[in-house]
Amino acid sequence: TIFASLSIWPYVSTRSLHTPTPLIYTIPSHGVRIYKNIFLSNEYTSIRLMGFHTSFNLTHSLFENNLNHQTSLIDLRHVEKDILINENIFQRNQVHNLLSFDSNSHAPFHNNLLYQSLISFNQFIDNKPSLFTKYPYLPSSCIRIIGSHNITIQRNLFENIHYDYELISALLTDTINTTLDATINWWGSDVGQAIQNRILDFTKRSDHAYVKWNPFLACRELTCAQIQLPIQTILQMNRPLRGLITSNTLIHKRREPYLINGDLIVMPGVKLTIEPGVELHFAPNTGLLILGHLNASGTPKDPIFMRLANKKFVMEQIANGHNSFQYHFTDEVPFSKYKVSKKKTHNNLIKHIHILRLDF
Repeated sequence: TIFASLSIWPYVSTRSLHTPTPLIYTIPSHGVRIYKNIFLSNEYTSIRLMGFHTSFNLTHSLFENNLNHQTSLIDLRHVEKDILINENIFQRNQVHNLLSFDSNSHAPFHNNLLYQSLISFNQFIDNKPSLFTKYPYLPSSCIRIIGSHNITIQRNLFENIHYDYELISALLTDTINTTLDATINWWGSDVGQAIQNRILDFTKRSDHAYVKWNPFLACRELTCAQIQLPIQTILQMNRPLRGLITSNTLIHKRREPYLINGDLIVMPGVKLTIEPGVELHFAPNTGLLILGHLNASGTPKDPIFMRLANKKFVMEQIANGHNSFQYHFTDEVPFSKYKVSKKKTHNNLIKHIHILRLDF
């Protein structure tokens, strides 16, 4: 099916009698090709494809200055699609998630059964979330991938500083080896930590899939050479903690509490030791995932404390330049205390830990 090939979509108000629906189209199941189109300054614009398996081909098109408060600009849902998004320009659009792929496939854990999709040679420049978005409590992004997909993202330019993330990788996964190939892209920086901050994946959320972004493009040109950086896997104790722990690590006691600003994940075969008296303050929606071994041995006089970080503490970290992430706090409510006297499971030792949590 060829849809609106070689056409221009100018601004049309959704209140017009000629546009009874704000969506360009909503179809249950089709093969769709959108080729050499211009979508310019449209209000409540969305291309939504739903239903069973289909092919979706979007190439050589321009999306500029479009606005949508409620849904994504490109919105693919339900069973996974055979996707090709190639050589398009997305610039200065205002939408919470520019591209959203949300699949509930019947083959979630078998990449060899999923269709190989490709997003390549696109330019995503100066897009940002709408000020009146319907979902202000959810992170905004250029590309959001949820569910079952086998997508490769290569040779794209990402430079959307107003989004929380350029890429959110919420793939369904049954192993820690599930990865999303997003190599050889420009992420708005040539600094490894800055690139990692623009991607929400397994290194920050244990229920997401790992994104392989290294090597990456060295400049803001699609034909630019690529750079391969060494990856820093050792925790920097003078900064907030998050990410993968890939070697035996000791968290020592100090006067100040440690801020956990993303999931802290102990990888298989690795041991994390927490000394008596350590305080761990977890930012909202973060946790500790043990795939290896944990030795957290407090004492009755010097227990280990784990609690939700209060807003003041996190704001102090942000003011000190240690934390560039945004957190959403619930209303302040009293804390209640729980004690773990001693527990040993699967070579993990947990003893004299006070866990402070919110009462809802």
